[in-house]
Amino acid sequence: MDKLVAKGAEGIMLRDPKAPYSAGRKSSIIKVKPAWTEEARVIGYEEGLGRNDGKVGALLVESMVTPGLKFKIGTGLSDADRINPPKKGSVVEFKFNGKMKSGKPRHAAFLRICLLYTSPSPRDQR
Repeated sequence: MDKLVAKGAEGIMLRDPKAPYSAGRKSSIIKVKPAWTEEARVIGYEEGLGRNDGKVGALLVESMVTPGLKFKIGTGLSDADRINPPKKGSVVEFKFNGKMKSGKPRHAAFLRICLLYTSPSPRDQR
């Protein structure tokens, strides 16, 4: 897969070898894309919309790998995370599927708070 991705492929498609061929989307075929993880420091919050009105919609973060690079992470936050988000200054781990030309991660998704960089109870110290 690494060779294909290096040539510009998004990933690979895996098909159940016992499933008969048919056109269109099927549960017998899955797309596998490479994913990476990095850390970022929480610098703020974006208000949620719709179902998340009154809650955090996204974390505003700054990359720990590329200082100065700021972006949002909204995907991956649970309802509990949106009500009681990681405090400003906390470091969070996120996964992503490559980087855009700007250097920002593509499809960043929250994974967890990194306790190595924060106090023992980062949610309690806002």
